[in-house]
Parts: sequence; C-alpha cells; structure tokens
Amino acid sequence: MMLGPMKKKMITVGVVSFIIPCLIFGVIFAMYSSSKNEQIAELDEKVAEDIRLGFSGDLPINHIIRSEDLMELQVKDISIPGNSYTTARKEEVIGQKLKLPVYSKTMVVDTMFYDLDDDVNNDVRVRELNMLALPSDLEQGDYIDIRVLFPTGEDFLVAVAKEVIQLGQSAESNSIFIELTEEEQEKLNGAIIESYIYDSIKVYAVKYANEKEQLFKEAEMDYVERYENTIEALISGDYQIAYAEAIAGLSPLTNESGEIRYNESGEAMYPEVEVEMKTADDYTIEEIALAAGMKVEDVEAIKGALEKEPQDEALLNHYRLQTIYISKLLEPNYPVRKEVAAVIKNNPNIMEEIKAKYNVEELEQQRANLVNTSIFKYDESTGLYEEDTSALGNITSNLDEEIELQKEERKQYLQNLIRNNMLR
Repeated sequence: MMLGPMKKKMITVGVVSFIIPCLIFGVIFAMYSSSKNEQIAELDEKVAEDIRLGFSGDLPINHIIRSEDLMELQVKDISIPGNSYTTARKEEVIGQKLKLPVYSKTMVVDTMFYDLDDDVNNDVRVRELNMLALPSDLEQGDYIDIRVLFPTGEDFLVAVAKEVIQLGQSAESNSIFIELTEEEQEKLNGAIIESYIYDSIKVYAVKYANEKEQLFKEAEMDYVERYENTIEALISGDYQIAYAEAIAGLSPLTNESGEIRYNESGEAMYPEVEVEMKTADDYTIEEIALAAGMKVEDVEAIKGALEKEPQDEALLNHYRLQTIYISKLLEPNYPVRKEVAAVIKNNPNIMEEIKAKYNVEELEQQRANLVNTSIFKYDESTGLYEEDTSALGNITSNLDEEIELQKEERKQYLQNLIRNNMLR
C-alpha cells in the first residue's frame, strides 16, 4: 500500500524523535560509564596494595641493620614513597647504619641511613676501652656518656651518646667497644692521662635510662613548605642583589623640596629599573637542596610532584607529613689542659706506648677476679683439701704491690714527658 506524503513525513518525524533521545541517552550513558570507570580505577588505585620492607622492632640511632631487623609490610600503593625498599632489595639494607632511631613496622626508606660519603663517618673509629669505671648492669646496645670527675667536685663531659657496640670477651672483662671521632679520642686521651698523673681523678661511664626519649625529640616537618619557602628565599635574595646593583649609580627620588622620597616600608625610592626576576627553574636541584638542608633525592621528588598535571598529591602528602628527629644531646665540655694536649700532640701514639710499658688495667682485672676465687691445698694428716687463705692473701698482696708500683712509674713517666715538653 502506498503511503501518502503526509504519512511519510509523520513516520520520519517519529523515527527522528525516537533516535535523537536514544543518541542523547547513549552519549550520557557513555559519559556516565566513563566517569564511573575513572572513579573505579581511582578507587582501585587507592586501595591497591604492595609489599615493602619494614622494621621488625624499635631500633636506636647508629644501629647496624641485620636480617632479623627486617620484615614484610603490606602497604597501600598511594602511600609508598619512591625511595622505599622492595623485598628484592633486602640485601642492600643489611649492613647499613641508621642515622636516626626508628620504630617497629616503619617502612624502610634510603634517607634513614648514612651515605658512604657522609662526613660523620670520615674520622670515626671503633676503640676498645678498659680503663673506664663502668655501670655494673651495662649491656651491649646501651648508650653512655663518658665523664671525668675531679677531687674538687668538677665533673666534665668528655663524650656523649656513645653506643656500646660490644662488651669484652668475658663476663669479668672491663672492656667495651665504642665509636669515637678524632676530637673525642683526643679529649678522652687527655682525661685518661690526667687520671694517670693525678690521684683521685675518675674517668667513668654513665648509662642512659631511656635513650630514645633522652637523646632525640620528634617533630613534624612539612618538606613541601620547606621546599617552596626555600625557592622564594632564593628568588627574593637574588632579586634584592640584582636590584641593589641596578640602582648603585642612581640617585634616589626627591620631592619638590628636594627631600628624599620613601615608600611605605621606609626605604628610599629610586627611578624604575628593569630587574630580572628568577624562577624555580633557574636553580639546580643541588642548589635548592643545599639551601633547604634537604636530600637531593627528596627535592627532586617534590619538584617532580609539583610539576605534574595534575600534581602528585599522594607523594606531596607523604612529604608534608615527615617526622624528623631533633638532637637533644649535651655538649662535651671537658677542657684538655695545655700541657697534657702538648704531650698528646708530640706523642700521637702515647696511649699505645703507655699500654705497652704498663699493664695496670690487666693487673687490676686479675685482682678483681680474685674476689670470688679460692685456693685449696691437700692436708696429708686428714686426707682432705682445705682452703688456703694465706696463699690467696699472698697473691692478692703481690698484685696490689705490683699495681701500685706500676701506677707510680706510669705517673713519673708522664710527668717527665710534661716537664720535657714545657722546657722545649
């Protein structure tokens, strides 16, 4: 059946009227679906997790990382910093030395460790000490201050916050191993020499009750703000220098009376000059890091996160919530006397020389070991072994005499060195 023009027109209008809403609905649905997919992808990204290395317990500053100090942590991808360690890099962490205290289940990041080129390691040496008066309950891993007490009551700090890396080989040993800088070694040598020369001077160690609280305090630091403030300070400083150079040969502006005009800040006004204003891109990562007192890799990460489109908010939030540790250490205040310092300077190996000549500390250790020692002799009349107190008394007496003799000879030797140095 043939359709008239009017009916054809009506059918066409109906079809078009049906198709247009379908198209609009299809576009809206596609946009909604795309938006929903983006939201789902974003949500998936936020909840996605990965495995990273973490610390299995609380660890003090200067601790050398062992395998048992590490554990696996399941963390959200969005909170993982770029300088964290995967489990595949575990061997890289073992043997590194902590530059700050850390807590259990903290993620391992490379800024927690000393770099190989850190100045702090350049003059540090491990030294065995057996001439200090030590706390009876001292254990490996404890932190100590080394002090020197004079008969006048003066009590000076020689070295502070030293970790006891290792105790002596036996329970009776009075030896400890600690790390000392060159300056700390010189001060400690001075205190020990003074204790050898003058009676009643005591060089001793005191233990920290709670090193984490006593040595450092925690503070929150916004590294992003620190970075941005540093950039502003650099730009402002360079602008001030450039402006000062630009107006160096110009005369300040004056009013009708010939008086110098001043701005609202009270500064003299000069004719307008063109001064280049720098931007953040005019400074290298190293220059910014040096000015901000930050690690180069941290500055690089923050700069990259800020320049992204859109900005990497996850990484920026990580750097906005940094925990830093501020030292609460006391300053060593022991003054090495000039004459003692001169002896050490003229005899760099003086401590080894004294130890080779006199074994006072070893004799004193032997004397201390006799406290819980008994000597028995066989009594033929009874057929029994009986304690021989006289023999033990003779040994003790002989040791006491030898100790006092060597102390006196050591004192005379050092006094002669001081006298000879003063006569030079």
